[in-house]
Amino acid sequence: MTRILTVDDDEQNRELLRLLMERFGYEVVTAVNGAEALREARRAVPDMIISDILMPVMDGYTLCRECKSDDLLKSIPFIFYTGTYTDSEAEALAIKIGAERFLKKPTNSEVLRTTVEEVLDNRQAGRSSAGPAVQTVREVDILHEYTGVLYTKLEEKITELERANQQLERSEQRFRTILEISVDAIVSADPQRRITVWSSGAEHMFGFTREEIIGRPVEFMIPDHERAATAKMVEEVLQKGFVRGYETHRLTKDGHPLEVEMTVTNLGVEIGTVAIVRDISKSKQAEKERQRNFETLQKAFEGTIQAMALTVDRRDPYTAGHQRRVADLATAIGREMGLESGVLAGIGMAGAIHDLGKISIPAEILSKPTKLSEIEINLIRTHPQTGYDILKEVEFPWPVAQIVLQHHERVNGSGYPQGLSGNDILPEARTVAVADVVEAIASYRPYRPAFGIVTALDEISKNIGVLYDEGASEACLRLFNEKGFELKK
Repeated sequence: MTRILTVDDDEQNRELLRLLMERFGYEVVTAVNGAEALREARRAVPDMIISDILMPVMDGYTLCRECKSDDLLKSIPFIFYTGTYTDSEAEALAIKIGAERFLKKPTNSEVLRTTVEEVLDNRQAGRSSAGPAVQTVREVDILHEYTGVLYTKLEEKITELERANQQLERSEQRFRTILEISVDAIVSADPQRRITVWSSGAEHMFGFTREEIIGRPVEFMIPDHERAATAKMVEEVLQKGFVRGYETHRLTKDGHPLEVEMTVTNLGVEIGTVAIVRDISKSKQAEKERQRNFETLQKAFEGTIQAMALTVDRRDPYTAGHQRRVADLATAIGREMGLESGVLAGIGMAGAIHDLGKISIPAEILSKPTKLSEIEINLIRTHPQTGYDILKEVEFPWPVAQIVLQHHERVNGSGYPQGLSGNDILPEARTVAVADVVEAIASYRPYRPAFGIVTALDEISKNIGVLYDEGASEACLRLFNEKGFELKK
């Protein structure tokens, strides 16, 4: 049987060529470089050599030259089969140093078969398509030149591979370091959702050692009540490539459900996913504790405000409930205007104590059934400033003291105590001012009967944008005229 020696440093190319030659009916021997091929050819002379050009240790050109200068091998047909050097100069050199044919990868299998058969037939008939057996000095120079280029290319490739390997080793070292020092858990799972990476942080967080956990399915750590949500999260990871800030529970070694936050990244169908897992159970517990403390303080705070409001009511029994009604109406106006909840809370708080400064005014003036003197009026007009002075050192989350100070200011600057106008007045103060006027006009006072809500709304309508804020006034009118709002007793 005809014996062919194939030479190629690429395993896939070498195997493909072997299969083709065997399919054509030839016995095939393979080698991974020129040096190995030369040894094999001298051990058992083949009927043909088919070789690549660029290979380590010994390239194809050198192999061909060695064969053609060896009495034992010089008559063996030589075919170059290469994808590296495919220009006409490379082909010319190949023929000059003794090759019968020069084929470029990839070549149609039938063309390859026909070429091999033709070369073998020529050999048997005593014909050869090779160039002259004796090389000229110029041919040797060209060969040396190409050989030098080949070795340079090979050295560059080796250097590139060494650098890539060093970079890979550094990356692996950094990853191992992160696995060891990270407080968070770093967990990786393959496409079958079996755990493949388990960091020191994961050991500390969940209690499982690497030996206990590697290879186990991730599902065993998922509580039953979290399985459906986790399945949706995994689907999102596969679609988007990642999910950040996913809060869930995972079971520890003792079966305790630990509250965690996960960032999960899809690394592809061959690698799987990696998750960075953070224990948020303590922070969540602390947040709950802070919320409970806040609620306790809020209740205490509201109780203090209520006590202040009751103090004013006790000194001015004829206007008892005025502050509460103003707070309710001002909050409703703000809600109708679309103000956010935090602003509404500040308006309600300020409305509930907007007349706090009246505790410094003698009770007989507050409840006087006759017209007040100018001195008495000026004394009453000090209550916004007095209220501000009492509240200004209190650390409210809203500008309560300023709202109290400004609730008698007017848009056109005719109010008191500072004569502010327009946007110099806080929006919250402008809202409380509208509610204060409506409640005062509609309700009974010691020196006059109640005028009623119709008269109060008429006052607002006549002075929209003049005395009273336009937005707050319109919202107030809608509440009473369209939405059935009523002042509570």
